[in-house]
Amino acid sequence: MTVSDAASGKIIWLDEIYDGEIFFVEYFHSVNRSPVADVYGVADGGLFFAGTRFYSFGAGMPEENIFFCGDGSVFAECGAKMPHAAYASGYIAEQTLVFRGEKYSFGKFAAPGKIIKLAVKKIMPHKKILLQIFSHSLK
Repeated sequence: MTVSDAASGKIIWLDEIYDGEIFFVEYFHSVNRSPVADVYGVADGGLFFAGTRFYSFGAGMPEENIFFCGDGSVFAECGAKMPHAAYASGYIAEQTLVFRGEKYSFGKFAAPGKIIKLAVKKIMPHKKILLQIFSHSLK
């Protein structure tokens, strides 16, 4: 999995990810100020957006294909394969990538207002080694 700068294409962070693994992008919704988690996975070697988990309905929140969870949260199913996911880094939403239990603040990936892309792609072994040396200092 890679996190890259959308404008330059430069890879900022990467780690191996396998079919069947999931990860989350957690943030605070800008309107209703409640926690939200976008849920992604890997299927057939590509990125898959499973849906969004949230705790409060309001402007901008999904209203279809919803399931109520036992912890009081709501899950809105999407089920779409996509080439990448794009997010604007910022202070208000406090976005965080949650991958294998580790949390990575978007503020360490890019300055506020910059667009970052999350993607699943193959990387040549020699590039992977160099990128891992530099990207793991972003925790």
